[in-house]
Amino acid sequence: MDDTGTNRANERQKTSTRRDVLRSVGVTATAGLGVFGASGTAISADTIDAACGSNDGGPDSFPRVTTRGHFTVGTDGVTLTDGHTKTDWETAGDFAGVYSGEELLVFVHGWNVPEQEALDIFDTAKQAFRANDYSESFVGFSYGSDRDWESAKEVAVRNGPKLGNFLEDTRSRYSDLTLRLVGHSLGARVVLSTLEWLAENGYENLVASASLLGGAADDHSVADGNQYHTDVETAAASFDNFHKRDDQVLQDIYGTYELGKAVGEVGCDGTPPANYEDHDVADSVTSHCGYYKEDVGCVPEVVAEF
Repeated sequence: MDDTGTNRANERQKTSTRRDVLRSVGVTATAGLGVFGASGTAISADTIDAACGSNDGGPDSFPRVTTRGHFTVGTDGVTLTDGHTKTDWETAGDFAGVYSGEELLVFVHGWNVPEQEALDIFDTAKQAFRANDYSESFVGFSYGSDRDWESAKEVAVRNGPKLGNFLEDTRSRYSDLTLRLVGHSLGARVVLSTLEWLAENGYENLVASASLLGGAADDHSVADGNQYHTDVETAAASFDNFHKRDDQVLQDIYGTYELGKAVGEVGCDGTPPANYEDHDVADSVTSHCGYYKEDVGCVPEVVAEF
């Protein structure tokens, strides 16, 4: 068996084992319930991504690319809903002036985030970037992450081609516009899948920078010989991973679900891409929901790398 076949076999074994563990510990993760880490320690609902935003939501006018309603989960797993394709996307909110500047930043939210709370997350993040002298256009990417973990992971990955297509379309219409990606938590998988789609379709360095904040993706996934290593090198001019070694959500929840470490906790496990840099922000970030918030996050460090 070649290396690719071995990696796939190992991944199947890992998935099977992970499901057995989940059945045995009875992990639950919804906005209304607490969850338990591998240690059995209860983690309150305010530590999961759904609580990162306000229940009141942000302004409906906030500009965002959206794929809400593009996927459904049933007995056949995650499938596209009628009328949608692998790469289609929509926009919502007020896009007046969005393409008139020199740059466009797309911010991708994390797991278990309903649509209205996503708006609050986008608005909170934008204010933090504005407070750190980033005045360029800022839009959100809103996707259906508010479902069980295994389904949400697949939805996140399958949104990569959709976000990639949006970026390619934007570049084709605004050739001088600098494009940046920032993904929080599960949004890291959307960002990585986006770079994968761009690389597979020949778009070299289409993204000026990609930044992960507390990324809920495997720590080895970006390392040499693994899934996203070449994609990161190909599709992004620079790539920065902001991780927090004492991120309780990634330690307890991600460790239970994935039986491993997240890139947002420990950084890259292996030889990173040439354009990749790890940043330990444990001293500046207060919590898993704090990465993109003013005064308690790492936005100053993120902007400094642009």
